[in-house]
Amino acid sequence: MNFLLWPRICPTLRPWRPNWPIWPQLGHPYRSRRHWSVTAMSDSEGVRLQKVLAAAGVASRRAAEILIDRGRVEVDGQVVRTQGMRVDPRTAVIRVDGVRIPPPREHRYLALNKPRGVLSAMADPHGRPTLVDFVPEGERLFHVGRLDADTEGLLLLTNDGDLAQRLMHPSFEVV
Repeated sequence: MNFLLWPRICPTLRPWRPNWPIWPQLGHPYRSRRHWSVTAMSDSEGVRLQKVLAAAGVASRRAAEILIDRGRVEVDGQVVRTQGMRVDPRTAVIRVDGVRIPPPREHRYLALNKPRGVLSAMADPHGRPTLVDFVPEGERLFHVGRLDADTEGLLLLTNDGDLAQRLMHPSFEVV
């Protein structure tokens, strides 16, 4: 049956999935009205709380929304149940289940002239020299791109995941 003709054929019945404009009134699980709250900060200020939690490694953005809905997230001592709230991650005290989320670290970028005989990896079970030997102690960086062990050349080391994604993924066509 053609779903475009459905309302004309049987106006009292609706298809199993309503059209997009009707979803908020029906309480769609991901896009209901409670997610459309007005935030304390303007759109240009702050970062969405879900993104801050995902960047801290607490949960994915969808899982962070569930944590917020269940009242497990506090911002500056107040329990948050509103989706889309914007916060300043540097100044706000954010807690999940009572455990404080540390403020975000600055992005680091290191250009390394990789010598021959060094693996383009951060660990090696065989004990061969790796890129970790050239990174300052305590830094959590990853390499953008790869070079063979017998090749020398420039490698970028960073903790900026967005930049690494844009440089490495073929859909961005970075040469």
